[in-house]
Amino acid sequence: MVELPPEVEQQLSSMSDADWHALGARLRAPDIREQLRTEMAKLLGNEDNATNLASWVRTDVFTNDDGEVDPAKVRDGLTKLGLLSQPPRPLRPWRGGGTGSRGIEAAAQRFGTTTKENT
Repeated sequence: MVELPPEVEQQLSSMSDADWHALGARLRAPDIREQLRTEMAKLLGNEDNATNLASWVRTDVFTNDDGEVDPAKVRDGLTKLGLLSQPPRPLRPWRGGGTGSRGIEAAAQRFGTTTKENT
């Protein structure tokens, strides 16, 4: 056990419960489950659901190689569980363009040319 000077012991013993918990939170390493709950709450928008979910999932599924909670893994996991909607797929860019496009030429042959005056 670490020996503390008497002045420090006196300061610690006179701290309120709130100050004591705040000091403990600053000195302790962050809890992975609490980090996971916080990230889930951001995405779900509901603290209660995030607390319940974070209490039973495996935390290692949502952490990176350094042991930190990875927001992308949390988003993917919640999406796979059906708790978040799938992000929309990006549209592929249209490959046509200009009058030399094969699609426009084929349409012109099949349906005839259309101009603004004809429509």
